[in-house]
Amino acid sequence: MLRWLRGFVPPVAACQSEDDYFLYQILFEDLDPSEDGVVDIKELKEGLEYWSSSFGKESEK
Repeated sequence: MLRWLRGFVPPVAACQSEDDYFLYQILFEDLDPSEDGVVDIKELKEGLEYWSSSFGKESEK
């Protein structure tokens, strides 16, 4: 089944520059402190709390 789907899904997301890819890499590394290549629920929750606090309340306006 996955081999069949592979033909429909592009290997790299369209319309992304190298800068976008680099920013996603930084975000993933921040969300995966255990460096196991998987972001579990706990890591995601902690990472999102960190990122939201780094923007502050002024950025929500």
